[in-house]
Amino acid sequence: GTQDYSGYDNDGTENGGVTWNSTGGYDGKGVYEFDGDNDRIRIEDAANLKITGDITIVTWLYVDDYGNTNGIVGKTKDNIPAPFDFYLEVATGIPYFLMGDGTVSDQAVATDAVGAGSWHHVAVTRSGSTVKHYLDGAENGVDTGFAPANIGDDNDELYIGNRQDSATDFDGKI
Repeated sequence: GTQDYSGYDNDGTENGGVTWNSTGGYDGKGVYEFDGDNDRIRIEDAANLKITGDITIVTWLYVDDYGNTNGIVGKTKDNIPAPFDFYLEVATGIPYFLMGDGTVSDQAVATDAVGAGSWHHVAVTRSGSTVKHYLDGAENGVDTGFAPANIGDDNDELYIGNRQDSATDFDGKI
């Protein structure tokens, strides 16, 4: 399984064909590789993952292609965030961030796509009604009217590299 080194003990389980490459990654210190075919890392629900307020998500990633919607990380109920979902849109690679309660949601869309075939530093922050996207250290879109009608956690697992319904298969490395 995967180990959480943050101190929060949110260890995960690799599902599908996800593999660990101990010498890969943008810095050569390791990376999880996803083949875009039902791979994901599943992390059990925990109190410290029930994030319904301000949030920051940061990652290094390498996308092989955009034949799929590439799920980065999220807690969803079917295809609706409960409370959040962060992915790269199919065909375009534009980052989307969503928050909701498993029934309804709001989204904030970045400006520029994350290019395939090279490493990128991707981040999103939510502070109140403002969501900011970042790409390789530069601001990549701001939404100052982010206002989901409801935000709630449905006690589901957190997934890296896909979503609960397996509809956002990441194809590349995280």
